[in-house]
Amino acid sequence: MNDYAEASAAGRVTGDFANWCKRPEPGAHAISAGKIGPDESETVRNNPKMRRERLLPVPPEVDPDRTAYMWAHVRLGGGAGMSAPRMHYLDDVKNTGKIYIGYLGSRLTIKSTN
Repeated sequence: MNDYAEASAAGRVTGDFANWCKRPEPGAHAISAGKIGPDESETVRNNPKMRRERLLPVPPEVDPDRTAYMWAHVRLGGGAGMSAPRMHYLDDVKNTGKIYIGYLGSRLTIKSTN
């Protein structure tokens, strides 16, 4: 994420983190694009409980209410599906120059969660 943020701040990136991971700069460290969920489904976005789980803290320079929805996430580790932990983040490089990590842990609730 740091390599992406530096490249983006320098004006060498036109897309977001997920797109950059598909075609990182030579020599840059990137996360496998297949492990990135750049967004959440409409089901998650429209369900009040699931939506609320993704409303995470950010500094006031990002949002005066100190919260932002972090739809984008990275599937961590080698596990698949529900067993793989998630890292939810907000790519705010174009504004504050930073990526904010709001959640790191078990997969948040989705439609198929028991």
